[in-house]
Amino acid sequence: MALHKIKNMRAQGSFEYMTNYGWAVLLLIVLGMVLYSLGVFSPSTPKTASGFRYLNPVSWSFTGGNMHMSNVTIAFENLIGRNVVFWINDTTDYESILFSNKLGNRCFLNASLGPIQVWDSAGNNIEIQGTKATFSASGVVTITGTIGDNVSSECGGVKQSPYRYYITFKTIDDLGVLRIDTGSINGRYI
Repeated sequence: MALHKIKNMRAQGSFEYMTNYGWAVLLLIVLGMVLYSLGVFSPSTPKTASGFRYLNPVSWSFTGGNMHMSNVTIAFENLIGRNVVFWINDTTDYESILFSNKLGNRCFLNASLGPIQVWDSAGNNIEIQGTKATFSASGVVTITGTIGDNVSSECGGVKQSPYRYYITFKTIDDLGVLRIDTGSINGRYI
């Protein structure tokens, strides 16, 4: 009988030990989840651009929330020193602005997903003639639109997740010189 009581006391002691420490472990898990949701464990992703020689991005944003497309606003400075023409809504081999993400998906500005607009540094709307727009030798040009195809390519992402897009600009200046500029931009979806 005494042996039976000792076993019961050991079992009860083990149960109380597990219960007390179980609550502590559960509390640590909940605390970790709260800190993770606040972004404490996420390293900051600075907005950076690298590799561009002719058209330098000066500001940009990508809106997350949909894996197949993303609204984009990108402003870039013309470093060529000449008036240039670039294609906007052309998915042939002559597209001027190609976005590809770290998965290698090719994403274009797509007029069927929303309007594409272009502004100069004074805020004047630059007319898109067919699939082309021309901007001047100096100043900053801002383009807004939606990239993606809404079906198969993953051209978007989850809000607050980091992104890296590789961008290729193809331009022709007023002397007929074709320039291809490639670089990458990093940041977080808003």
